[in-house]
Amino acid sequence: MAALTIEYQMGCGGRDIARMLSEKLGFSYMDREIVQGVARELHIQEDAVDLHDERVAGIVERTLSLLRIPGEMAWMAPPDITNVDLIDENIYHRTTCQVIEAAARRDKVIIVGHGSSFALAGWSGIMHLGLYAPLEHRVQTIMQRMSLTHAEAEQRVTQSDQERARYNKRFHHVNWHEADHYHLM
Repeated sequence: MAALTIEYQMGCGGRDIARMLSEKLGFSYMDREIVQGVARELHIQEDAVDLHDERVAGIVERTLSLLRIPGEMAWMAPPDITNVDLIDENIYHRTTCQVIEAAARRDKVIIVGHGSSFALAGWSGIMHLGLYAPLEHRVQTIMQRMSLTHAEAEQRVTQSDQERARYNKRFHHVNWHEADHYHLM
């Protein structure tokens, strides 16, 4: 089995680099397929998976979700909140790891993002890559890609970094920026 995982900071060109690398090496490219696999396994829409991808609910959201448990004192969710908002983060994470592990069992695959480097830590035959770039470069990339102002793009990049950091800290117990998790940065 030969596989690569690629974790990247928003705006550093991680997906483009992964696609080029997959073409050069003749490896299949897995990114959106992870989201599709999780949606299929959980029997939910892909856009619902996107809402949870590499994100962890804050303390207020977690407290409110506990109050949704049936009982006398239960908090009732507003009518516009659907069942996809009630996905248990632990089930979502376990399912994501299962989909990533199934992808890794294939030969010649590049798995991009979704905490794949940490879900597959310790697996033999897998090389973990971490891609990064200076903040200003990433902000400029996102400004151009999403037609945002500098402030909006910087907020989007910073939020993405924070969400990925919280997700990987909570579920994989790692600081995703540390070089020790990767074979190459």
